[in-house]
Amino acid sequence: MINNAYEVGVYNPENCSLRNFIKDGVNCTLIEADPACAERLEECFRDYRNVKIFNKAVWDKSETVSLYRRGSSTFIESIPGSPAVINDNYALNDSDKFQVEGIQFSSIDDGRIDLLSVDIEGAEWYVLKHLASRPAVISLEMQAGLYRNPFYKQITAWLGENGYRLWFKNDTDNVYIKKGIVKFGFIYLIQLFFHNLRESSIQKINFLKKKIKKALR
Repeated sequence: MINNAYEVGVYNPENCSLRNFIKDGVNCTLIEADPACAERLEECFRDYRNVKIFNKAVWDKSETVSLYRRGSSTFIESIPGSPAVINDNYALNDSDKFQVEGIQFSSIDDGRIDLLSVDIEGAEWYVLKHLASRPAVISLEMQAGLYRNPFYKQITAWLGENGYRLWFKNDTDNVYIKKGIVKFGFIYLIQLFFHNLRESSIQKINFLKKKIKKALR
């Protein structure tokens, strides 16, 4: 059974992959780096006692982190080859830059996460690197258009070493399950998660297709 779910890189409430779990009373933790988005999440879910929201950037260590605001593609400055740069040909602009507190994921992971969804534009590895839990289900943004996660090798090596196998894949996200843990009782709940994942991804996918088509002209 899924008792604790975490989403790292939520963007806006309508993009939240865990919203059905929130409504069903599952303990959900949302981590969002952009202060404006975090504020909207606080407003939307303020009546849900089962929701915790952190306005932080998950990083390799605890320090102030600089990011570039690009909507759902907002990314940490130090990440090489983010989707915004690769797919959108974004040129770094100081007017888009902001800073937020960076934390190691272990500081908010109590070791009891059942489902983990991460979409932080190339920084997914830093969640896994400092992950105390071994969730039954992990969703990661691994590809998008011309973009491939810069830590693909480290991520896939970690997943293999820790007993995970690929279970579901779309144009942007890979979902992995831990061998020997996921039972048929999980299927319905995870299908709800997949439904949310598809809905939250569809706008991004269509946008990327337009960008790629334009770049190839």
